[in-house]
Amino acid sequence: MPLTHRELLEVCEIISSQEQLKVAVRGALKGAAFTGLTALIGGLVAGPVGLAVGSAAGGVVSAMGNRGKYKSVIYVIMYEMTDKEKRSLTNAVKNALRGIDASDIATVLTVLASNHILKSQVINVIKKAVSQNLGL
Repeated sequence: MPLTHRELLEVCEIISSQEQLKVAVRGALKGAAFTGLTALIGGLVAGPVGLAVGSAAGGVVSAMGNRGKYKSVIYVIMYEMTDKEKRSLTNAVKNALRGIDASDIATVLTVLASNHILKSQVINVIKKAVSQNLGL
């Protein structure tokens, strides 16, 4: 018997948990730009030492500003994806796993644990679904 929609969502949640996948909700690009700007200013003002100090200071300020603005992919899948988006995700995962004859979650997880190429394909499907559907 093939895996159900709910079981495929569980596979996505387990893989996301194992890989500790997180998404930047807001500010990651701004933080990187700010860090680069402070590194540039520090480098122009004080040379190589200023470059190091500017990038470190910019990185710390960016990190403080982005605290709490990252969500786990599990949270996004469970609470922020619509049913249509979840269905799209499970169809994409099912497509990635089409070569496996698995009837339960344990079998799928065992196969993914031993087949790193297949596991990376599933991770990429999850990342793509979260980034395309939710813009995260």
